[in-house]
Amino acid sequence: MLWGQGSLLPVNAAMKRARGFTLLELLVVIGLIALIMSFSVSSYSKAQLKSRDLARKNDLKQMQKALELYKNDLDPQTYPVSEYSLVTGEYIKEVPVDPRERGYDGSWVDYDYTQISASTYTLTACLEDRNDDEGGADCAAGSRGKLYTLTEP
Repeated sequence: MLWGQGSLLPVNAAMKRARGFTLLELLVVIGLIALIMSFSVSSYSKAQLKSRDLARKNDLKQMQKALELYKNDLDPQTYPVSEYSLVTGEYIKEVPVDPRERGYDGSWVDYDYTQISASTYTLTACLEDRNDDEGGADCAAGSRGKLYTLTEP
Protein backbone atom coordinates (compact mmCIF):
# COMPACT_ATOMS: atom_id res chain seq x y z
CA MET A 1 0.00 0.00 0.00
CA LEU A 2 1.04 3.54 -0.73
CA TRP A 3 0.59 6.48 1.51
CA GLY A 4 -1.16 9.46 -0.09
CA GLN A 5 0.69 12.73 -0.20
CA GLY A 6 -0.51 15.05 2.52
CA SER A 7 -2.82 12.36 3.80
CA LEU A 8 -2.60 9.84 6.52
CA LEU A 9 -4.81 7.40 4.64
CA PRO A 10 -3.37 4.65 2.44
CA VAL A 11 -4.06 5.02 -1.31
CA ASN A 12 -4.64 1.81 -3.23
CA ALA A 13 -3.00 1.66 -6.68
CA ALA A 14 -6.31 0.48 -8.20
CA MET A 15 -8.15 3.49 -6.79
CA LYS A 16 -5.55 5.78 -8.28
CA ARG A 17 -6.12 4.32 -11.75
CA ALA A 18 -9.98 4.47 -11.61
CA ARG A 19 -10.26 8.25 -11.25
CA GLY A 20 -11.14 9.07 -14.91
CA PHE A 21 -12.80 7.62 -17.99
CA THR A 22 -10.96 5.64 -20.61
CA LEU A 23 -10.79 6.84 -24.18
CA LEU A 24 -13.02 3.96 -25.28
CA GLU A 25 -15.72 4.88 -22.76
CA LEU A 26 -15.69 8.50 -23.93
CA LEU A 27 -15.93 7.45 -27.60
CA VAL A 28 -18.93 5.19 -26.84
CA VAL A 29 -20.76 8.01 -25.04
CA ILE A 30 -20.02 10.50 -27.84
CA GLY A 31 -21.24 7.95 -30.40
CA LEU A 32 -24.50 7.41 -28.52
CA ILE A 33 -25.08 11.16 -28.25
CA ALA A 34 -24.48 11.55 -32.00
CA LEU A 35 -26.95 8.73 -32.74
CA ILE A 36 -29.65 10.31 -30.58
CA MET A 37 -29.06 13.70 -32.21
CA SER A 38 -29.38 12.24 -35.71
CA PHE A 39 -32.80 10.77 -34.83
CA SER A 40 -34.03 14.03 -33.36
CA VAL A 41 -32.86 16.08 -36.37
CA SER A 42 -34.60 13.65 -38.71
CA SER A 43 -37.85 13.89 -36.75
CA TYR A 44 -37.62 17.68 -36.65
CA SER A 45 -37.17 17.97 -40.43
CA LYS A 46 -40.16 15.66 -41.03
CA ALA A 47 -42.27 17.79 -38.70
CA GLN A 48 -41.28 20.93 -40.62
CA LEU A 49 -42.15 19.27 -43.93
CA LYS A 50 -45.59 18.22 -42.67
CA SER A 51 -46.30 21.67 -41.25
CA ARG A 52 -45.43 23.33 -44.59
CA ASP A 53 -47.77 20.89 -46.38
CA LEU A 54 -50.54 21.67 -43.91
CA ALA A 55 -50.01 25.39 -44.55
CA ARG A 56 -50.29 24.75 -48.32
CA LYS A 57 -53.58 22.88 -47.88
CA ASN A 58 -54.96 25.64 -45.66
CA ASP A 59 -53.88 28.29 -48.17
CA LEU A 60 -55.78 26.52 -50.95
CA LYS A 61 -58.87 26.15 -48.75
CA GLN A 62 -58.69 29.88 -48.00
CA MET A 63 -58.49 30.58 -51.74
CA GLN A 64 -61.42 28.23 -52.34
CA LYS A 65 -63.57 30.13 -49.84
CA ALA A 66 -62.61 33.47 -51.41
CA LEU A 67 -63.49 32.11 -54.87
CA GLU A 68 -66.92 31.07 -53.63
CA LEU A 69 -67.52 34.51 -52.10
CA TYR A 70 -66.45 36.13 -55.36
CA LYS A 71 -68.76 33.91 -57.41
CA ASN A 72 -71.75 34.45 -55.09
CA ASP A 73 -71.46 38.23 -55.43
CA LEU A 74 -71.75 38.15 -59.23
CA ASP A 75 -74.78 37.76 -61.46
CA PRO A 76 -74.38 35.55 -63.44
CA GLN A 77 -72.20 33.61 -61.03
CA THR A 78 -68.70 33.08 -62.45
CA TYR A 79 -65.23 32.54 -61.08
CA PRO A 80 -62.48 35.10 -61.70
CA VAL A 81 -59.99 34.70 -64.52
CA SER A 82 -57.06 35.41 -62.17
CA GLU A 83 -56.48 34.79 -58.47
CA TYR A 84 -55.46 38.44 -58.12
CA SER A 85 -59.07 39.52 -58.77
CA LEU A 86 -59.83 38.24 -55.28
CA VAL A 87 -57.45 40.78 -53.74
CA THR A 88 -58.73 43.75 -55.73
CA GLY A 89 -62.29 42.70 -54.91
CA GLU A 90 -61.30 42.49 -51.23
CA TYR A 91 -62.25 38.83 -50.79
CA ILE A 92 -58.84 38.08 -49.33
CA LYS A 93 -56.19 40.38 -47.90
CA GLU A 94 -53.42 38.97 -50.10
CA VAL A 95 -52.84 35.99 -52.32
CA PRO A 96 -51.22 33.26 -50.18
CA VAL A 97 -47.57 32.48 -50.79
CA ASP A 98 -45.98 29.06 -50.54
CA PRO A 99 -44.41 28.52 -47.08
CA ARG A 100 -40.94 28.07 -48.59
CA GLU A 101 -41.33 31.34 -50.56
CA ARG A 102 -42.78 33.56 -47.82
CA GLY A 103 -39.72 35.81 -47.93
CA TYR A 104 -40.22 36.74 -51.59
CA ASP A 105 -42.76 39.27 -52.83
CA GLY A 106 -45.42 38.28 -55.36
CA SER A 107 -44.30 34.68 -55.73
CA TRP A 108 -47.08 32.22 -56.45
CA VAL A 109 -44.85 29.70 -58.17
CA ASP A 110 -45.88 26.57 -56.28
CA TYR A 111 -49.63 27.30 -56.29
CA ASP A 112 -51.77 27.28 -59.39
CA TYR A 113 -55.28 28.60 -60.04
CA THR A 114 -56.82 27.59 -63.34
CA GLN A 115 -60.27 28.71 -64.45
CA ILE A 116 -61.50 25.83 -66.60
CA SER A 117 -64.83 27.47 -67.44
CA ALA A 118 -66.96 30.24 -65.96
CA SER A 119 -68.28 27.75 -63.37
CA THR A 120 -65.30 25.45 -62.74
CA TYR A 121 -61.70 25.82 -61.61
CA THR A 122 -58.81 23.92 -60.05
CA LEU A 123 -56.38 24.99 -57.34
CA THR A 124 -53.18 22.97 -57.04
CA ALA A 125 -50.11 22.91 -54.84
CA CYS A 126 -47.10 20.65 -54.76
CA LEU A 127 -46.85 18.88 -51.39
CA GLU A 128 -43.38 17.95 -50.20
CA ASP A 129 -44.45 14.76 -48.43
CA ARG A 130 -44.63 12.05 -51.07
CA ASN A 131 -46.51 9.81 -48.61
CA ASP A 132 -49.39 12.24 -48.07
CA ASP A 133 -52.71 10.43 -48.52
CA GLU A 134 -54.38 13.48 -50.08
CA GLY A 135 -51.68 13.91 -52.71
CA GLY A 136 -52.33 12.79 -56.27
CA ALA A 137 -49.96 12.54 -59.21
CA ASP A 138 -46.30 13.50 -59.04
CA CYS A 139 -45.45 17.18 -59.30
CA ALA A 140 -43.81 18.67 -62.38
CA ALA A 141 -40.30 17.69 -63.35
CA GLY A 142 -37.69 19.16 -61.05
CA SER A 143 -40.05 19.06 -58.06
CA ARG A 144 -40.32 16.23 -55.61
CA GLY A 145 -43.72 15.58 -54.11
CA LYS A 146 -47.37 15.01 -54.88
CA LEU A 147 -49.99 17.35 -56.33
CA TYR A 148 -52.79 18.44 -54.02
CA THR A 149 -55.82 19.63 -55.98
CA LEU A 150 -59.04 21.38 -54.98
CA THR A 151 -61.84 21.85 -57.50
CA GLU A 152 -65.05 23.82 -57.61
CA PRO A 153 -67.16 22.41 -54.75
